[in-house]
Amino acid sequence: MMTDLNQQNNQQQVPAIAQRALSTLSEPERLVENGHYAETHEYIYVVGHISGYFPNLSIEKEFYQACLLTGVDVSSLKDVDDDVALTRLNQDTSLHSLLYQGLSHKDNEYVAREMDWLFLNVDNNDIYTMITDSDDSLMQFIAALGLKDQQVIMQGQMMPDGRVLVSNLIPVKSTPVNKSHIDLNANQQLKELIEEIRSLNANDGARNADRALNYVLYNNKRVFEESYSLCYKANPAGPNPNGYQLVNVEVMTSWSGERLVSKVIFNYQGINTSAKQSWYTTVDVTGEYPFMLVEWKRFLPQF
Repeated sequence: MMTDLNQQNNQQQVPAIAQRALSTLSEPERLVENGHYAETHEYIYVVGHISGYFPNLSIEKEFYQACLLTGVDVSSLKDVDDDVALTRLNQDTSLHSLLYQGLSHKDNEYVAREMDWLFLNVDNNDIYTMITDSDDSLMQFIAALGLKDQQVIMQGQMMPDGRVLVSNLIPVKSTPVNKSHIDLNANQQLKELIEEIRSLNANDGARNADRALNYVLYNNKRVFEESYSLCYKANPAGPNPNGYQLVNVEVMTSWSGERLVSKVIFNYQGINTSAKQSWYTTVDVTGEYPFMLVEWKRFLPQF
């Protein structure tokens, strides 16, 4: 399956809401009076994993001492006594499990606030430094460490310095598509089709097109149900007895009044024929939290 992803932005006058959003991007990062970061209106919706690291030896030793006081076995950290050993520890894949055990204790939460938190994309590349201004969000950071190999969806705002202020972390297993088709459905062909289409999630979730696409991949069950029907439930007596295959996906984003809407288009072609079909779903990406407008509809290109 080809996984082309194109974004086509309509050239039209930008509404007032966009002007307000753009004007915030040049402002320096600051905290408002209630202790929260100011909004930038640049949003993230990305899939991947979370990692926690000790920024220096002092924080590692504080974690070690806090765990001793709360009964967590940290004997493996006893010999970490210089920066070389600390670097080796931060690269150890078993650190996540140990951090989860230690930081899950209420008395040790203060150490979590001093940790470095990074978000890795589906290719395991560090792409964002994560920050938070709430205890609830910090608890999500810690909980994500206990998910082992399970991916999470990160929603947040891009700060002027490139860090992401996290608003929510969603385990992929709790999304509508996984609950309906991955965890409970025994149809192996459908599972494989979902994973194939989901290979499109290898992006940084910063562009509006990527945010819309990522949202669809985990929240729109119809995309996978209809794709399965087109690919595997062909009519032997019909014009395409061998069914269709998904050849590419496009995303077109444009303003509709004061709302920013992305149309995610799935293009299919008949196997051994030149017959084509295109279907689309639309997602509102104006604010931090995307939501669906059109679940599934036939797309007719305009020439």
